[in-house]
Amino acid sequence: MDNYTFNGVCDCIVRYNAQRFNSIEDHSLRSYRAMIHKISGEILFQANTSNFLRPRDWKAIRLEWDLHCYQVFDSHSQRQFRCDTLQPLAYRVLIASLYAFLLERHHLLKEAWHPVTREGAEALLESQEVGTFLFRQDEYAALLEGEFQGHCITLSYVEEEGKVVDATLVEKKGRWSLFDGDPELRGDSFSTLGGLLESLPQKLLYAYPAESWYEKKAS
Repeated sequence: MDNYTFNGVCDCIVRYNAQRFNSIEDHSLRSYRAMIHKISGEILFQANTSNFLRPRDWKAIRLEWDLHCYQVFDSHSQRQFRCDTLQPLAYRVLIASLYAFLLERHHLLKEAWHPVTREGAEALLESQEVGTFLFRQDEYAALLEGEFQGHCITLSYVEEEGKVVDATLVEKKGRWSLFDGDPELRGDSFSTLGGLLESLPQKLLYAYPAESWYEKKAS
């Protein structure tokens, strides 16, 4: 499977997983039991599915919501789930799906939005762990938003050695892209912001929560 096909398959399965997650009736829960396919990464939330699935192909897991992230555990214990039991596609789908669940249900973009300058972002993030991030909009992203006629935001995050770096993200026609200077946006694009975040070389693990929700991007 070439890289383009791999990304397309991953993106498709993540989208289905997010749709299933959104169909859960009670989203006040902080814990969800599910089954994940060890090869594809498909996730099922329906009750009693374990009675109809082949154990060698599926693994029971539990998703726990804590401190603005989902953690994955073995279904019947407090041990964190061993991701090495998954094939590469399933592992990538799982990580991207966790981002999608955050964004779809817990409004991560809204919760981690800060109306700050570059200097303000550095002040917030400079003492945080590697992988901590927040969203904002600098002047450059605001300018691009008018040109693309879509949403443009600035992602600020802590990379190795504690350096705070920025990236510009573009949402146009339902697809998210990392802006690399190409006005045609011919690079990789993703159906969810979570899929785009998962594709970045630096793993973003911790959302820096806003003290109060920023309403500009609430719609």
